[in-house]
Amino acid sequence: MSDREHTIHPEELEDFVRETQADDLLYVMGDDEGAAGLCPYITFYMRHAAERATPLAQDMVALCRAFAALAPPSFRLVREDDGRGWRTCRGGRLPARVDTAARRAIRQGRGYLLEATDKALGCDSARWAIALHVDRDPTRYSYLKLTFRQHWYLRNRETWHGFVREAIARLQPVQCYSGFEIGNGGFALPLPRWHRMLERVCATRLLGMDIDHPARMAEHGLRQSDGSIRPVGLGSGLRPPTWCFLLSPHWLARLDRRPQEVAAALAHPEIAIDTIPYASGGDTAGQVALWIRLGQLDAYPADGPPPLLPGLAARLLRPLLLSGPEPFLSEAGGSLDATEATRWLYRFDTYGEG
Repeated sequence: MSDREHTIHPEELEDFVRETQADDLLYVMGDDEGAAGLCPYITFYMRHAAERATPLAQDMVALCRAFAALAPPSFRLVREDDGRGWRTCRGGRLPARVDTAARRAIRQGRGYLLEATDKALGCDSARWAIALHVDRDPTRYSYLKLTFRQHWYLRNRETWHGFVREAIARLQPVQCYSGFEIGNGGFALPLPRWHRMLERVCATRLLGMDIDHPARMAEHGLRQSDGSIRPVGLGSGLRPPTWCFLLSPHWLARLDRRPQEVAAALAHPEIAIDTIPYASGGDTAGQVALWIRLGQLDAYPADGPPPLLPGLAARLLRPLLLSGPEPFLSEAGGSLDATEATRWLYRFDTYGEG
């Protein structure tokens, strides 16, 4: 039986949303093949030259350790791109040798992958998770995805926001998103059935649910016969933000707006904008990025208050938004058909007018 032959009763979905937001127990739906729940995440997408791979990996590993020290989470499983699959995390901590493993992999001309979860099964939505991948291929983003617990965030907002600002300053990503999703950890694995089902159903019931699968969305370009790279996927446009998002120097230039013009367009007492210098060299040296937070972390149930702040952002970013739904389609490993994905991609368009 296919996913689409299974149904989730509306009352079950309402219970799922209510229980998740009520006490942050990561209320899940699933079976022994995997359980899925709603949780917050942040993903940093980096585009870099091959010679930047090693220092970038060192920064990413350092940030993973800083992240692990925040709560601290107790990781149960860890996986590296060494063919050994998931293995037990001793003492709940990341292995001490990941720095060395990353340097060795890059020195040998390979990328490096590190994934960790606090769940006993890698297919379950985690409360705390890490997905790190350093890629030497110039047509793909390197990425760092962190899944964190809503309960902890609500009690440590300033600590979290400070950590994120530091991470952006160190990594200098070209794109970055944060919000709610049906938790996937960012793992380079096929989506379990319940994850696909909930993602599809919640796409219309929870307007603030983002869809972020960095292992599938990391491709940003296709190499052409003349050696140039044609942008595709996230390389060709931004996703509509649900909570926090980045306007890096690249996308500010594409938008053709100065930082103060962006601030004026998003003038609202609940919107916070941080200016972060990009000064590590290259084309962005001396320029700034804008890290923008659209009010509070909110799943925006379809029968609740309208998502006005995401609507304002969608209106500003309309020239930059993805022109097609390809990254979210089921044939590309996602959960939506073409009609569902298009509707989801442009769901905020009617809220930013006026």
